[in-house]
Amino acid sequence: MTEKEIFDRVKIILNRALAGLEIENPKVELKSQWYDLTSEQGLSEFIKDTSAIANTVGLDGFLIIGYDEKGKIFKPAKFSDCKLRDTADLVGLIAKRINEAFNISYYSMPYQGVVVDVLHIPSSLNKPHVVRLHKSFDKTGAVRKEEELCRIIEILAKERA
Repeated sequence: MTEKEIFDRVKIILNRALAGLEIENPKVELKSQWYDLTSEQGLSEFIKDTSAIANTVGLDGFLIIGYDEKGKIFKPAKFSDCKLRDTADLVGLIAKRINEAFNISYYSMPYQGVVVDVLHIPSSLNKPHVVRLHKSFDKTGAVRKEEELCRIIEILAKERA
């Protein structure tokens, strides 16, 4: 997809959200603010959300940051809020945490007088994109569960053989 096609698609998504339609689906995720990608909890959530979009069959996916769907309001979203140096670091995070990396592109897009950040995740042929080590957290931020998904998949594959 070209940048214009991505922006046009995101505008349609946001127009529908503002009209009160349910927008989130396996290929579209709306976030009111950036993940803290320097924290284990924020990074785990980011990896889980982006890999879920990449693993879903269908067209390209989008993670749109800066719109609160429940409050139907825009919130300031700047890449610097995720605490990474550069947008290229997103690809590195994915490569470190996912067994088969997927493509992701970052765009900062003006929309109705505000700026939203858009992560575009093209459809992938290299599925599944398995999280190497997934951590889930409770409401206090403590690690609830760790799963070495690659190891589980290897064991299941050996059992089927």
